[in-house]
Amino acid sequence: MLQILCVVQTPLPSVEISIIRPFNYLQKKKRIRWRLVLENDFEPGLLKGVDLVVFHRNCRPNCLRILHAVKNAGIPVLYELDDHYLAMPEDLPIGRYMRMPQIVRTLETLLRSADLVKVGSPEMIPFAREKNPQVVSHPYAVDTSVFRNLQKAPHRHLLVGYAGSVNHSRDLALIAGVIPRISREFPDLKWEFIGCLPEGVQPGTNLEFSEFFPSYDEFLITLYRRNWDIGLAPLLDTVYNRCKTDNKFREYGACGIAGIYSAIPPYTASVRHEITGLLTENREDAWYHALKRLILEDGLRKSIAQNARKWVLKNNSLPVIAGLWEELFSTLVKKRRDRTL
Repeated sequence: MLQILCVVQTPLPSVEISIIRPFNYLQKKKRIRWRLVLENDFEPGLLKGVDLVVFHRNCRPNCLRILHAVKNAGIPVLYELDDHYLAMPEDLPIGRYMRMPQIVRTLETLLRSADLVKVGSPEMIPFAREKNPQVVSHPYAVDTSVFRNLQKAPHRHLLVGYAGSVNHSRDLALIAGVIPRISREFPDLKWEFIGCLPEGVQPGTNLEFSEFFPSYDEFLITLYRRNWDIGLAPLLDTVYNRCKTDNKFREYGACGIAGIYSAIPPYTASVRHEITGLLTENREDAWYHALKRLILEDGLRKSIAQNARKWVLKNNSLPVIAGLWEELFSTLVKKRRDRTL
């Protein structure tokens, strides 16, 4: 049984989605044994008996001492990066931080040193291959087991929602003008926003806002229970956004929500237009007409919701994604053993 060590710098929700759920699944099935360690808690003794080390989203210079210890021990390294850090908007604090020379050097060192780089979308592959020819892109899982025995909240009127972190305020500008237009035509329509509101839009009688849920389980459970009819996923066409994962399609689809998505990667790679979602241009009129269409066409809305859920269950289930991880582990460990023969 393979022994895996995963090194992370901060226990963000992405760690839960990308690492903890699939790795725990494999451990429960007795396919691997694994351990998660924060960079600051790493000790060289943790490498004893380890077959493979996974670095997840690491970018601080602090991790280089760990990388050197792993390489000196002759243990294969898999570096996972699900965001294009160097393409983050430069006028945001996080974008400026990621362009600090020591951060850039750390990222480049990890990319060059890894035996395999795993990225979050096909759009990331060319960027990663500038530093390392060994790059793969795999989808991510949704743990639908959290929905077991849950009931969706009934509601009399159509419910349109959006869920995302506060960093998406610029993306939501694409639909800021759509909300009053649709609300005037459909005064009984309800809106719910989780985590972020378009600038200039305020909560009111038909519009509810709630803070983002830092807990992965709590977020998914809340999204499922709220029983949205339509989910929105506007995304500005930038290099950074194109390299993101299709997380809203996975989450909306898993919850049986008919989604409307910006017609750019990552959604053009996974959403089948009019079958598992609607893809729309990033113009206010295009978003307005797409939303109005799903409001009026009850049959289309329901078929998209059903098809999206089937697609996600088939392609993004925990067993499927865990199996992809296991294949990577086996390949890397086998290469190491072959080199030592």
